[in-house]
Amino acid sequence: MVEDINNLFEELKVKKSEIFYITEVAEQYIVGVNGEKRIYQKNEYQPKKINYIYTEKDALNSMFWKIKNALITNNLQDEQIDDLRNKVESVIKRCVDVGYHAVGLEYISLLGQGRLATKSAKQEQIDEKVKTYLMETVRGYAMRSITCGKVYKDRVINNIIKPMQSLKFGEKASQIPIQEFVDRYNKSNFSVRDYDSQDDKLIKISPLDQILSGDLEKVKPKEKMI
Repeated sequence: MVEDINNLFEELKVKKSEIFYITEVAEQYIVGVNGEKRIYQKNEYQPKKINYIYTEKDALNSMFWKIKNALITNNLQDEQIDDLRNKVESVIKRCVDVGYHAVGLEYISLLGQGRLATKSAKQEQIDEKVKTYLMETVRGYAMRSITCGKVYKDRVINNIIKPMQSLKFGEKASQIPIQEFVDRYNKSNFSVRDYDSQDDKLIKISPLDQILSGDLEKVKPKEKMI
């Protein structure tokens, strides 16, 4: 099983897409602002690049299930677990960098569940990384909202906050205040050209679909079993 994972990991290096960021295959992307209006332009390159993403994401998903199964069914030595943890973190960084947020969150859950802790990497240390990766993912959703003009706050709530409260990312992650996720999303910003300016002045803009208190009314902490 471990050897199979190693082979898959090597294949991933070959299948790494030519995508710099997932917004390259968005329907539109922001090119500037004119007063209060955001100016979006149709993306003509979407059809040519989308298959690159599917190929890489399929490979990432395949390896996720291999690793999860190995952690559950195999009696692994610390060295093997350390190697798997390094692979998991490598994939998470790739997902954060390129914007494969849903896939990356599954790998983050592997870190938070405690099965990848060893003497050389205590769970307390891993939990800090889990929080960092979750916050980077929240920012990734915010950037996509700004650059593509679509609603991504619902994904932060449904893919991160709700699962976090249900312990998907571990006990420690479930204690992160929701407001930290909200602030990370709402306060993220991206600089775009100001079309009202005669020079190349840039303006920082935040997501239009900011997370408000009303959006969180249905987000209730999961009661712990007694």
